[in-house]
Amino acid sequence: MIEVISFLEPRYEEPYKLLYRTIEEVNSIFFIVKGSVEVGFEVNRDPKYVLRLTKGGVFGIYNVTFNKKTMFTYRVKDAFQGFTIRKDNWKSLMTNPEYEDISSFVKF
Repeated sequence: MIEVISFLEPRYEEPYKLLYRTIEEVNSIFFIVKGSVEVGFEVNRDPKYVLRLTKGGVFGIYNVTFNKKTMFTYRVKDAFQGFTIRKDNWKSLMTNPEYEDISSFVKF
């Protein structure tokens, strides 16, 4: 389990920073410790934000695990403080038999 924690990288983003636009490749899983991130969609390239993730929120795990591009737009609302795990590190955890309990939970 220590290996999982060692892959966490601290991250800080300023308010209103656009993290991902629709149909972009996601390269990290985000874990929110402080602040908030808005999730929305685009209509004629005009973003509409309809959901707000706050402390304890996680996003990007589906996209990173299954190599899917995002269907949504993600923007920082209040200064984001948290952690990320890069795609390559997450993939190595998912294929490691030592962490089968985590990978089986995520993949089902």
